[in-house]
Amino acid sequence: MANLQSTTINGTLTLNGTEIGGSKSLKYQEFTTSGTFTPTAASIDAGGLHQIFIVGGGERGNGDSGGAGGQVIDTYVTLANTNAVTVTIGAGGTSNGADGGNSVFTGTDAGGADVTSAGGAGLHQPTMQSNGAGGYYTLSSPGATISPATVSVTINPARVVTTPNCRTHGYQSAYAYGYRYSYQSAYGLSSEAGSGFKGYGAGGRAGTNGSGISTPKENSGQGSPAGTNAANGYCLVCWFE
Repeated sequence: MANLQSTTINGTLTLNGTEIGGSKSLKYQEFTTSGTFTPTAASIDAGGLHQIFIVGGGERGNGDSGGAGGQVIDTYVTLANTNAVTVTIGAGGTSNGADGGNSVFTGTDAGGADVTSAGGAGLHQPTMQSNGAGGYYTLSSPGATISPATVSVTINPARVVTTPNCRTHGYQSAYAYGYRYSYQSAYGLSSEAGSGFKGYGAGGRAGTNGSGISTPKENSGQGSPAGTNAANGYCLVCWFE
């Protein structure tokens, strides 16, 4: 969790219909680990409007499927008092196929609304739309399969042998059939991993040959390939006072 930061904005601004007077400061606090956010009295006096950018933990890939990225939400919450708000940062998956954890801004602690970003799940078919699907890659070679290609040889020489005092009729027939079926199929399927939002919540790499994130960035909510831990989530809170 980072320390509170601020930037002074000169002039009059309007944010979501709420007028923000001149010389107000834009302040923010980011969370890379779970903690608490305490609204200031000045922010409540200014209307209590807070912008919440929050990302769930990424999913770790499994086999030839990359892990899905955590859900990304950018929204506004109006808080009513200065009670401490619990902020939970979802953990990235640490075993193959493990889902990411949910990240939660518990705005109801301060009279507002809760915001929950789901952890990545579903591998290359994630369970929600606001995150990046993991890449998917497969290569298949079924090998040799028989396909009609027929060769036939027929030997049918009617042979007659005549000798004194003996007439022998001989008939010799030989049939040779050769069958060779030859069909080979090798195909690759690679679906591109989702890019997330500005890199947050991007999908993990598919196997060793597919697309996606190979090494997730810290606190990005990015998914990962099999054998690599996914990234933890993130939360950024902004307001004016």
